[in-house]
Amino acid sequence: MEYVDLGWNHEIIHAAHSYWSHNWAATIQGLLDTHRRDLADYTVFFIERARQSTRADYLRSLQIKVEMYRVFGPLMDRFDLFVCPTLATNHIPAEFTWPDSEVLINGKIVISDEEYWSLTYPFNMLSRCPALAVPSGVGGNGVPTGIQLVARTYADRKVMEAGKAFEAASGAIPGWSLDRRLPAG
Repeated sequence: MEYVDLGWNHEIIHAAHSYWSHNWAATIQGLLDTHRRDLADYTVFFIERARQSTRADYLRSLQIKVEMYRVFGPLMDRFDLFVCPTLATNHIPAEFTWPDSEVLINGKIVISDEEYWSLTYPFNMLSRCPALAVPSGVGGNGVPTGIQLVARTYADRKVMEAGKAFEAASGAIPGWSLDRRLPAG
């Protein structure tokens, strides 16, 4: 295992917002007028953003996506898996609303977009690289924790095998068992 610094910065958050706005929210924006109260907070956010976003915003998000892969792609030529946490904190309340909600980070309450503490969104942009989130245990506050395993482009089998091996070796709590209403397996 080797620590790597991808050099990604906050610019990828704005790129991700534009990317999702154009690739997802723009396709469902009619729902905002007819079903607004039925939509999740983040869905409303992205539809409203899609209505304001420009082609230049979208093109910039694609450029940043390419820049992200210029770093990540060669890294994955050297390694079988990239492993990182799914979240930067386990102090997110169940009633959290998105975006811009209060979050405890490093002992301080801050107003934060999800992307400042959720670490899964970069791999939504690099969607050709398979990513799998697996339970890694329970934090000191009793909240489940997780890691994500990411493999090189189209190496889906690699992340599935690694996830299965990790759960077997670590004795981590299977995700389905965290909610007793769900059937085993």
